[in-house]
Amino acid sequence: MQFHRQWANWGVGAILAAALSLPALAEEPRLPATPAQYWQYILKAREQAEESAGRKGDDAETQKHTYLFEAFQGLECETMIEAATWAIRSAETDRKGQPQPVIDSHIRANLMLCLEYYPIAAKRTDDYTRLLDVIGDGEHPAPLRNFLLEQVNPPDTAQTLLGDYISDRELRNRYDLGLALKTIVRRSQEDEQVQLGAARAWFRIAYADYRKAFDDTSVVKGLNAKRNTPLTPADVVAGEQVAFDKRAMTLLERLARECRSIASECVELLHLGNTHSPEFTAAIRALIDEILAGVPVSTPEEIRARIAAIDAAP
Repeated sequence: MQFHRQWANWGVGAILAAALSLPALAEEPRLPATPAQYWQYILKAREQAEESAGRKGDDAETQKHTYLFEAFQGLECETMIEAATWAIRSAETDRKGQPQPVIDSHIRANLMLCLEYYPIAAKRTDDYTRLLDVIGDGEHPAPLRNFLLEQVNPPDTAQTLLGDYISDRELRNRYDLGLALKTIVRRSQEDEQVQLGAARAWFRIAYADYRKAFDDTSVVKGLNAKRNTPLTPADVVAGEQVAFDKRAMTLLERLARECRSIASECVELLHLGNTHSPEFTAAIRALIDEILAGVPVSTPEEIRARIAAIDAAP
């Protein structure tokens, strides 16, 4: 997957400039006529791109991506989403009988192939909100929704063109994204991995807002100027005394309420412990602990008391 990260580092503008500076392709795969052909079209485009790159020498990797860029320009965003559903079926069929991690890895590779160039086809705000619809609607395949959630909540080492596209629009569409994540976490019948990914993404966004407001206060800036390591919200939870002014305290309390809401919703998921796997329950507990240890929320003891009551129930 290294070439995905390398290509993502260029950014959309650089990709456009590189592609438009090159001559048109001598041969392009024929555009599909039906949804069933979308995935085959993408596979054919990759095959031809690799064949073309093999003849380009030192510049092979750039040429391969440019070829794919040209081939994908003929697809609409909705076409790519439909192709992704076929890509999942293809991976499950091709790897049938193999260990689930192998199947999952193949699914993810197929989805990356389908959707990496989604930002190139996306020309309207609706194209971004369509991804939010797919994440939150509960109707699209769980592997697709989980893959998109990974782009919302990426590992520190991951960077993709699609992830950059989603991140760039996150602030402008914060309400819609938050609504999609909350809907998933609150849905009683939901895929575990999707639900866990949504809860983590929801907290990541809420914590980023809290941490920025925290770091921007004059008192924290003053304290950090005298410290070897930056003051964190976790230090306040641990007992560090910080004299915020009234305005800063009002903002921080409001942002902390969002983090507390996430912890509270996660406790509700523990009520359904008998219907969830032990791994999911453990991950939700760990997320609650992370929230309570990382943000000075109000009445954390009430959250812990609710968890204790669940544990004590027969």
